[in-house]
Amino acid sequence: MVKVEEPAFRNDAVAKVTGRARYADDLKFPGMAYCVPVYTDYVHAKDLSVDSKEAEAMEGVLRVITARNVPGTCYFGQIDRDYAMIAGEKILYHGDVVALVVAETREIAIEAAKHVRVTAVSLPPLTDPVAAMQRDAPILRPGTKDNIVNHHKVRRGNAEAVLEGCDLVIEETFRTGFVEHAYMEPESAVCVPRPDGVMEVYGSMQHPFTTRRFVAALLGEPLARVEVFTIPMGGGFGGKDDTAAIVCARAALAARLCNRPVKMTYAREWSMRESYKRHPYVLHYRMGLTREGRIRAVQAEIIADAGAYCSTTPWVT
Repeated sequence: MVKVEEPAFRNDAVAKVTGRARYADDLKFPGMAYCVPVYTDYVHAKDLSVDSKEAEAMEGVLRVITARNVPGTCYFGQIDRDYAMIAGEKILYHGDVVALVVAETREIAIEAAKHVRVTAVSLPPLTDPVAAMQRDAPILRPGTKDNIVNHHKVRRGNAEAVLEGCDLVIEETFRTGFVEHAYMEPESAVCVPRPDGVMEVYGSMQHPFTTRRFVAALLGEPLARVEVFTIPMGGGFGGKDDTAAIVCARAALAARLCNRPVKMTYAREWSMRESYKRHPYVLHYRMGLTREGRIRAVQAEIIADAGAYCSTTPWVT
């Protein structure tokens, strides 16, 4: 037993510092194929069309997967199911994945992804959260009346009345940028279809139960046919909430359709392009003070840029 005042020894410390810890990208299975995502230069577009003939004709390419090949549901989210695992109709940001390429080697898959042709009707981008809240802003998410994902109200007393009686009122607007989580290990998953029909999932994930639900829903199969194995994770910090589960689900889809083990390990560029970030904010403050510098009242309007999808915004803002 370790006492509260004594330092606790991490039970995985020796394995990590000696290199014995096995991460997702260290795993290898017989007959394993490799899967990579396909992106597009569109940031906001509709009427999406994917032509994969050239890529599929390349030697070593096993399959190009699009939204049409998904046997289950394609829309996911821990709060709102507004995110397309593989975009098939619209593009809402440049991190949307429009196809998956599965090949005998990762190098072949990466090269083949360059030969997947994507066309769409470009739409005006909406990149400013303040502009997105205006009445005339285009609605990004179907079935919603506006672009506001969540609204928190905090009221304590009558700030307006107190501000009128303050000796000094300071008013200012501030902006912060987004912050990339930059975990050492990018998103990585290995999925293995067993002879009994169960899909084994190994991945760098923060939420194994969410991962299991996502995999089962994408495959259109019951939870009993998905078995998730947690392995060491090289950092997450919240950045691998549903993002990592999505990568696991895509790898599982490729494994099911190709009927062989599939590994999907993200390059740093893909990780930064697709994963969500710490939210950028627009913060407007009115602060009332006495002559002695004591704060008496604060009015604040804080707008978080949730990006193209709900994700976990209501939980973290």
